Amino acid sequence: MSVTKMFYDDGLRLDYSLFCETHFEHIFFGYHLSDLAIRKFRFNEIERKFEEVKCANCCEFNNDRMA
Repeated sequence: MSVTKMFYDDGLRLDYSLFCETHFEHIFFGYHLSDLAIRKFRFNEIERKFEEVKCANCCEFNNDRMA
């Protein structure tokens, strides 16, 4: 599973793209962050969380994201 940081389109939204090399599937997701302090906290939290995502559960993750 590889993670690519996309961009801040308005300074508050952080968009990511995940690509599962096993399933050849792209997963897109974003977070809207309310201020700089929360942005920094959530950014670090997101980094830690998705370092733990494995390609074996990318389909499960994708389904959870869509719910």
